[in-house]
Amino acid sequence: MPGADWQADFPSRIDRVTEALARLPVPLPPPSEEPQGAAAARWVHRRYEITVPKPHELSAFEQMLDGVRTAAEGVTLHLSPQPDGEQVQIGVDGLLTHTLTFRWLARHPRVAFVIDRLGDDLLLARAFAGISVPLTFAVLPFRPFSKEVAELARMFGRDVFLQFPEESDAPEGTWPDVMSASTRGDLLRQLDRGLTLVPYVIGVSDMGSRFAADPEQRRLILNALKRRKLFLLDGQSAVTSTACEVAATTAVACSVPSGWFENDDGRSIDAQAAALLSFAGGRADSIVVLHPRMPVAEALERLARNFAAADIDIVPVTAVLGEQSSS
Repeated sequence: MPGADWQADFPSRIDRVTEALARLPVPLPPPSEEPQGAAAARWVHRRYEITVPKPHELSAFEQMLDGVRTAAEGVTLHLSPQPDGEQVQIGVDGLLTHTLTFRWLARHPRVAFVIDRLGDDLLLARAFAGISVPLTFAVLPFRPFSKEVAELARMFGRDVFLQFPEESDAPEGTWPDVMSASTRGDLLRQLDRGLTLVPYVIGVSDMGSRFAADPEQRRLILNALKRRKLFLLDGQSAVTSTACEVAATTAVACSVPSGWFENDDGRSIDAQAAALLSFAGGRADSIVVLHPRMPVAEALERLARNFAAADIDIVPVTAVLGEQSSS
């Protein structure tokens, strides 16, 4: 029978392995959990199913797991090839705690680009519309050119999303944070108002911080999106987002951005572009949000050529959301 010290330390070491897995450079889905053991020796075995592009070298794949191997004392990893991938079994003190089944992607990796916060500058929107990749335009209402940008996107065959502004983004007295509506009717009227102001919308994005915090309001909006057959791109990160969990119960296709690309965080455009290329090449699907600035538009022209050379397909965001909703 394990001693008291082992009983106290064993769960914490399993937690450290789980935390190390969350830091892997591949997106891990929520695991299935299987209770194991009995009496004082109890733990949870977590199983992950991951689809990723096949690595060029298996040694690089094994190196990716080094941080897991050293996450805690007593951790062991066993890799075994599968017909279409690789299985990794992780143990702590000889007890199986985690199983990762990697399946190699049978197609090219895909990336979808969303240009957000559009509506202030028609010339800038025209620069993005002229790039020969299927971008998605997220348009804010109550901007000088909200309607014109949506019409421009439609003209160039780009998908249009309605982006809900936070209170700080909206002109005074026009559109408070959507979650500040005092009644259910007010909330739905704000949604309908936004859909009127921005034509050709097929989805909504970035519902605001209160949307993430209020379960009742969240479900109300998601049901409204379902009735209107609209997609949802949640503006929260994958770590903080709960909207997509609720969306799964309402049959609304939902995702969160995989990353952001901008030129105002102190890094050069070229450095961000190189990091993005590497990042997208290691995932089945990525959704990347770009801020509407001319240097970003110019970089995207170059980046599109690099993605093609790396066999990474640029697709509309609805291609990713549509596949997720049918999986």
